[in-house]
Amino acid sequence: MRRFETPKDQEIILSVDYQNARQIPYGCKMPNVFYNIYIVANNKLVMRGKAVNKQVAHGMVKFNAKKGTKYIVMLVNWKDTSVESDFLITTYAAEATAELTK
Repeated sequence: MRRFETPKDQEIILSVDYQNARQIPYGCKMPNVFYNIYIVANNKLVMRGKAVNKQVAHGMVKFNAKKGTKYIVMLVNWKDTSVESDFLITTYAAEATAELTK
């Protein structure tokens, strides 16, 4: 779970990336993960869960963020939850920063 806030109303693009099958060495087991991205603000779901594409191990959501609103980014694995995996969550904003924090 990560959090962010933006100092002005603006469109935010949030992306998620993790290791895809081509990056796993031959003979090693590919983790059985199925991630969905959720955005929460004011204890309400801002948008329905968006699946992260398993083939390319990348997902993206785009939404309008409001100034001063505290957003929570949740990445939920709906498959093998015992898997310890690494992933990267990034926010992109054209007008002002929307830095992710814990």
